[in-house]
Amino acid sequence: MEKLDAIVSPMPDSSKTYLSWLKEIPGTFSPDSFLKVIEKLEYIRDLKLQVDTSGIHPNRLRQLSKIGARYEPHSFRRFNDPKKYAVLVAYLLDLIQDLTDSAFDIHDRQIMSLLSKGRKAQEEIQKQNGKTINEKVVLLANLGAALIKARKEGIDPYIALEAVLPWDRLVSSVEEAMQLARPVDYDYLDLLEKKFYVLRKYTPTLLTSLEFHSTKSAEPLMRAIETVRTMNTNGKRKVPEDAPLEFISNR
Repeated sequence: MEKLDAIVSPMPDSSKTYLSWLKEIPGTFSPDSFLKVIEKLEYIRDLKLQVDTSGIHPNRLRQLSKIGARYEPHSFRRFNDPKKYAVLVAYLLDLIQDLTDSAFDIHDRQIMSLLSKGRKAQEEIQKQNGKTINEKVVLLANLGAALIKARKEGIDPYIALEAVLPWDRLVSSVEEAMQLARPVDYDYLDLLEKKFYVLRKYTPTLLTSLEFHSTKSAEPLMRAIETVRTMNTNGKRKVPEDAPLEFISNR
């Protein structure tokens, strides 16, 4: 009860109350916003609300929660204690769910943003290297035609190739082509590796602050979550060889 009273009281060195702070909605879907949402979630958890609501109709709980969302801290201070605590608890229990949903919404948007950046990076590479890639294709066609002609006419293939391009230039051209080459399936996932640091700003907190449960079919995924969580705790960067991979697609 003392902790609930503190929620509607000003924060240290501030005119803002804890309740006002809890009600603030993140303005952006960034790693920092995720961490702020988790900070609020942890604050509510620290209240240790040991409340049995099984005997209360869910509609009544929602009604109380809506009242809590609507009233300002000064209104709560005018309530009698039973009403104040009941409304605050109902609102906070609902807020736990809302904050959890908000955390995953931010995470989903971060993943979508990451994938979008990968696609755009690949398109940019294509734009920048389009002319050079076309030159390599033309050269490949000419070299292929020279080899076909050499086989038909019984000419030394090396002589036929050097008639199209001197050997040293052919070697350097192949090296350039290897630098320009994208994965055979022309995917962009390899381009995301350098952008992974953005996720690392908040994903360790995601795994330690949120509790995951699953059906039996998702047990490999649950073991993977625990593996990454342990790696984060121990400061390891290399995934163990026996880490579960069954849930990961080939792509």
